[in-house]
Amino acid sequence: MSRFDEETLVLYAAGRLDESRRREIVEAASGDDELIATLEVIGVLSGLGESSVRPDPPTRLQRVRVRARSMLGACRRHPVWLALAVVVAASGMAGAGWMLLMPRYLLHDDFDDNWFDSRLWLSPPSFGDKQGIREADGRLKLVNRGYLISKEEFAGPIEVSFDWSWSELGLNPIYGDHLVIALRCTGEPTPHYPFEVLDGVVIRLNSWAGMAEISAEPGGQNHRKTPQGEIKFVPDTWHHIRITDDGEQIAVYVTGRNDPDHPDDKPVVEGSYPTGPKTGHLIIYNREQVGGVPHESYIDNIVVRPLR
Repeated sequence: MSRFDEETLVLYAAGRLDESRRREIVEAASGDDELIATLEVIGVLSGLGESSVRPDPPTRLQRVRVRARSMLGACRRHPVWLALAVVVAASGMAGAGWMLLMPRYLLHDDFDDNWFDSRLWLSPPSFGDKQGIREADGRLKLVNRGYLISKEEFAGPIEVSFDWSWSELGLNPIYGDHLVIALRCTGEPTPHYPFEVLDGVVIRLNSWAGMAEISAEPGGQNHRKTPQGEIKFVPDTWHHIRITDDGEQIAVYVTGRNDPDHPDDKPVVEGSYPTGPKTGHLIIYNREQVGGVPHESYIDNIVVRPLR
């Protein structure tokens, strides 16, 4: 919890604090991602632009801004939320009232405590000594079909968002990593190679092909995909992923690309999946070891919230 009240933060965003108080906020924000995100949201919602806070290292600021903008996107898609948030931010109401306008979390894990939270996630399946997951350095690492399975089964329309990065460990780009996100899933992978899930709606992000795909399992029903090369999943770079499921239509967004031809509010791929279960686990896993080449992906700041 920030030691600065809402009024002080709004005054900071408006440039109306004295120099000593302003410097105090800047110094506090250098180690506080939540404070940085709060300043970003207040500044943009009230029309004041982005915060002048610059934490070290730069990549950390980029990741926080992506998360802040994902909250802003929710407001901008719903004009009533945006209008209320601007009024609250501009008036500097006491407390964190404007935060109450944001959708509540059904699940949130930023992995900053470097402890695998067994309250949120099931024990992952194991397929060998070169496969698994590990939480460290404020992120979750998936290795050679490392599985992450939510403990909760989510019912009703939901939105899933997270940051994804992968490492290129081989010398042939064809062995780039894949990331799979499965919704409405029982959480049971096949016990045999290649250890894919048995059911649910499956979204696959393919770094080698530069594409995103959706299909329903079993059988790869209603397969939809982007053109090859549509999305450049560059290695060792954070990509922000957002997925919406309204119970019928599922859409995948890759945001923060700063590409006018690919705006953040336009899905890269979507499809209709009205049949099958509406409730299930959230599953995330990466590519298995192929051709002797290992695969590593990194996940950060997973959020599941009700879709409004």
